[in-house]
Amino acid sequence: MLPAVSTSSAAFAAILDDLVRVVGETEAKPAVADEPVDADSRLDADGRTGAVAVTSAPVVDERILRAAAERATAAEGSERTEPRASTVPVDYSSPQQPISPQQPASPPQPPARLRGRGDLTLVVGLGADAVTASRVFAASVDGAEVRPGGSTRASAPRVDDRRGALQARADGVRRERSIIAAFGLEHGAADIPALAESLAGIAPDQVWVAVDASRKTEDTAGWVAAVDAVLAVDGIAASGAAFTATPGTVAALGFPVLWLDDAPR
Repeated sequence: MLPAVSTSSAAFAAILDDLVRVVGETEAKPAVADEPVDADSRLDADGRTGAVAVTSAPVVDERILRAAAERATAAEGSERTEPRASTVPVDYSSPQQPISPQQPASPPQPPARLRGRGDLTLVVGLGADAVTASRVFAASVDGAEVRPGGSTRASAPRVDDRRGALQARADGVRRERSIIAAFGLEHGAADIPALAESLAGIAPDQVWVAVDASRKTEDTAGWVAAVDAVLAVDGIAASGAAFTATPGTVAALGFPVLWLDDAPR
């Protein structure tokens, strides 16, 4: 739950001004189409083909901008201070250290997917993993709209930084739906230093990392830790349990796990 926002605060006023400017600049561009950007028609399994070109429709109602500004102000001002469940410590700076198979006594439950209008969920993953997870999330949330970010390619409005996030929130409020941004990484942890400022500027309401359990655990731990250092991860959207003998190591990363396919027994 995001904190209440004072609409008289300087932070709210600054974000509202930014929204007015961003939306105004978007309206000045010719619109190709005015239709929802959904996971099926915009982002394919690889996040690169089968896209339909669209731009955001004009957003002119001040009430819409103020509602989007409230969401963004709350997200940027919130502090994720809730303690996570105790897990086995992992030294991410040492790639030689194995992940212990020991699990928390009571694994934390993953958070519920966001459904409110203008809510912004960021899903970060390697390659097409972010797209795959975002499509599953969108299927479970009626009306959710998926947008590309990072290395994900699609002819749709992007969420790469604060500007894209503000526009997405405004569109989400106007269309009365939540937004899911599928943010792809090409090189894992090596990408984060250059992307850190842009990622932090997105200020999402919820952050998931899309993890393929069949990938090398030490490599996964490295990029997940790098993302967490910038954004504070809320949960792991895991897949690939059928392709590894040790799917339980995903839980040792220290975050609540939601299995997108058949969960390991």
